[in-house]
Amino acid sequence: MVTLPDASVTESRHIGEYTQTTGALIREYVWLGWEPIAVIECGAIAFVRTDHIGRPVFATNATGVKVWTVADGWPATGKRRPPHP
Repeated sequence: MVTLPDASVTESRHIGEYTQTTGALIREYVWLGWEPIAVIECGAIAFVRTDHIGRPVFATNATGVKVWTVADGWPATGKRRPPHP
């Protein structure tokens, strides 16, 4: 999957990724100020839990099951992607 350059509010807050061929949305990032609070992908929401300085640590689905941990890499950095929640 190829993505267009990330859409962002500022240089450090990614708000979305889109396919290069059609411009279709791949995933959106939801922020509360400077703290990421959710990732929406394929209609599913992963709720991001952060540490005391706002760094993502893990994410859960709507039922509270962990779907991503920091060891998986943060999606907004282009590292490994979390599984679909």
